[in-house]
Amino acid sequence: MTSFIKRISIVVIAIVAISTYGWYNQTTTECTLIGPYPVVFVIDGDTIIIERDGRQERLRLIGIDTPEHDEAYFDEAKNFTADLVENKTVYLELGQDPIDKYNRTLCYVFLEDKTSMVNQLIAKAGWAEILTIQPNDKYENLFKKAIQDASANGRGMY
Repeated sequence: MTSFIKRISIVVIAIVAISTYGWYNQTTTECTLIGPYPVVFVIDGDTIIIERDGRQERLRLIGIDTPEHDEAYFDEAKNFTADLVENKTVYLELGQDPIDKYNRTLCYVFLEDKTSMVNQLIAKAGWAEILTIQPNDKYENLFKKAIQDASANGRGMY
């Protein structure tokens, strides 16, 4: 009877280990960053211009939506983004669908440390709402949590 219990215990441990490994692989994300690129201008809270390969390129930050020119908090959102990136160097993770209908490059933007994501920092500061357009949904849950936190703590436009 004891060897039977040992065998069952080993099987249970193996199943738990395999399940945990599978869950871990599904919840972690790998990203390939390209850059560095200098930011030359901030158009608004979620659109910036970089210099890439000798030309200026307009980027739209994926997953967030900041106030437009005629909306409340436009200046605050734009200024927050400008403070983060204007005249600085950034790295990009391109979206699965990398170009939108306005010919902007869709991406996640990272600061020089390559770990601080600008999209998330804007959301966490409370200057954005969630905007998920498939298939560019890789960090959707991250942005939702950041915006919920900003709202719960009265940051930015919340």
